[in-house]
Amino acid sequence: NSMKLKQVFFAFLLVSLHFTSCSDGEDGANGINCWDTNGDGIDQENEDVNGDNEFDFLDCMGTQGTQGDPGTPCWDLNNNGQPDITEDKDTNEDINGDNVVNALDCRGADGQQGEDGNANVQRWVFDTSNIENGSSIATFEITDFEENPLPDYVFLCWLEQVPNLGVTFYSIPSVISGRNYLVSQTYEEQDTKLGITIGITGPGWQATLFSNLHVVAVETSTTMGGKTSQDTIWEDLKKSGVAIEDYHAVMAYFGMK
Repeated sequence: NSMKLKQVFFAFLLVSLHFTSCSDGEDGANGINCWDTNGDGIDQENEDVNGDNEFDFLDCMGTQGTQGDPGTPCWDLNNNGQPDITEDKDTNEDINGDNVVNALDCRGADGQQGEDGNANVQRWVFDTSNIENGSSIATFEITDFEENPLPDYVFLCWLEQVPNLGVTFYSIPSVISGRNYLVSQTYEEQDTKLGITIGITGPGWQATLFSNLHVVAVETSTTMGGKTSQDTIWEDLKKSGVAIEDYHAVMAYFGMK
């Protein structure tokens, strides 16, 4: 029995030590605010440094530094603080020659000419689902031109196959599925309308084959070296390794997505 009493007493002692060691300590002293210069915890008039009647971190800002030295203007090549206009190109600071020395004289040399953009290329996509099957002609209207574009533009056309047959583009004029697809353009001055007409010989339009007509207008000169502008464009594409039948390659050549 004495052994059991010793065990119980020892267990009780361990529990007491555990609770004693885990009790909270006393709270520490409050910190001192940065504006409390004498550390007494009381807001005093001389501690309102910026004079806004508030005691906060804005009163902890240091004094403003001294004014730095003036910088050197970008045009002042010799750092003498004076605009120098001379005949000597090594000392002349009027780089653009306008008799005024200022920031415009700080421009560097012109860079290389960039590649031509596609501002002279336009594209339209027409839905062909409403063309009646077996039709021998289909006409599409473009109203973007206020003047006759035919002397200054070449028009390239592709028929897009319906998606469930795989995305394929056929350039026209072309023979597709035993049908001869031709294309022509007319312009009505009075209504300022450009007509793109597709003529189909043979069995006629195959409504289940195509979904869209893509028309691309390329601005160019009327003649070049005795050749028509269309021949010139086709030759340029060929020299660049681009086949006119490859719609995506032609669009990439003209900088269009």
